[in-house]
Amino acid sequence: MKKKVILLSAGFLAGIIFSLPRADEKIVSFISFLFQKSLDPYFWSQGLQLFGAELALLCFLFFISTFIKNKRLSEIIFPVGVYGLFFSYLFLQACNAPINDDITTVFSFSNAWHDASSFSEKMNVLFSFHGECRLVFTRLFVLFFQFVSGAINIKTMLLFSNLCLILIFLLFKKNALKIPEKKFLLIFSGLLLFQFSFYDSIVWFTDALHYQYVVLFFLLFLTFLTGKKKYSTPLSVLFAVMACLTFGNGFLCFPIAILYCVVNKNFRHLFYWSIALICTAGFYFHNFPLQDSTFAWTNCWKIPVYSCCFVGGSFQFFQNLWLPFLAGLSVWILLFILIKKKYYQSNFFIFAVLLFVCFSSLIAGIFRINSGISEAISNRYGFFSILAFIASVIALTEISLPEKKNKILKIAATAAVLFYLMSAVFFYPEIPVRKKKLEKFIS
Repeated sequence: MKKKVILLSAGFLAGIIFSLPRADEKIVSFISFLFQKSLDPYFWSQGLQLFGAELALLCFLFFISTFIKNKRLSEIIFPVGVYGLFFSYLFLQACNAPINDDITTVFSFSNAWHDASSFSEKMNVLFSFHGECRLVFTRLFVLFFQFVSGAINIKTMLLFSNLCLILIFLLFKKNALKIPEKKFLLIFSGLLLFQFSFYDSIVWFTDALHYQYVVLFFLLFLTFLTGKKKYSTPLSVLFAVMACLTFGNGFLCFPIAILYCVVNKNFRHLFYWSIALICTAGFYFHNFPLQDSTFAWTNCWKIPVYSCCFVGGSFQFFQNLWLPFLAGLSVWILLFILIKKKYYQSNFFIFAVLLFVCFSSLIAGIFRINSGISEAISNRYGFFSILAFIASVIALTEISLPEKKNKILKIAATAAVLFYLMSAVFFYPEIPVRKKKLEKFIS
């Protein structure tokens, strides 16, 4: 105990030092001199500041958790503290300015909506395609905030978008059924979800809303799909439709629901979901813009490689493809092992999350492979990769022998701590640099 307290105290003090801008400038200057390499002082000092804040926070949380006897309270404090720091930095760095697709999905849509004179015209604008997706939820989200505040504020909408990460975290916690020590799961999943490695899906409003909410609706769909109450089926259908109208891969809810009915031999619900699939597909693909889509049948042999890189994309550092490819391949192999072991019979929720991410990677490959394999490790897809690895660790733990479960979770939690701290150094600085450029451009 004494040794642990000393280590945590030293880590806390080191974190405080790293969080000081002047100390970081000297550290960056020393590293530049040591390696005879020019480093951007602003970029790296921003990363070291967050690294220091995260290190100090983790040491503090681990310190107080050793003295809290109430298990439930200790499980609450850790994710609240980690998310609090994450949201604080997001609030500081979020910018009320559109980025890339924000211009078309927010402002162009808003203008078209208000220019439409009739109800039918407004519905055409609301349900129209954006690429291969019908972004109905995004547009309703924009209209709601515009109605409430009387204006469009990208920063406010962005902050509300990122609130759903808490719900995603709680849904994973709820559906990890055979985990003996939930504290390791909380550390692992909390640190992976509440960090900035997939920053495009955090600070870019359009991507944050699309990717985070399609996952939230998908997880809610799964929660009610596997539920036993009378209202479970109608709610699962509702969230499946909402996922479908949030982003294109939300359509996977319907075949996954049919698979669940087949596995459980629930033929009455199988009939209902088949009808729902046909009706939704008929509506969704009506007037599908084939001429605007970039199908990649000529490069289809590259799609498996693209898929592996997509699934393992959170492992990319300095745009290297080999590590993401191997990580993604490992997830695919695990998925086939889970199928062989019939894991879907014991925890369909976690199995379906892996299925969702893997098939989303194939769909992305069909439409994006012409942009090159490197597109698969695009930062905005990193969120799906994070989900795949959270689900993989949960599944691997649940199928392991009882005496090995805690060991796997401890290793995963330790790896998550390292990833959490390193993402602050290597990924987070892109956000303040981008904000600085945006503010300079606006002024």
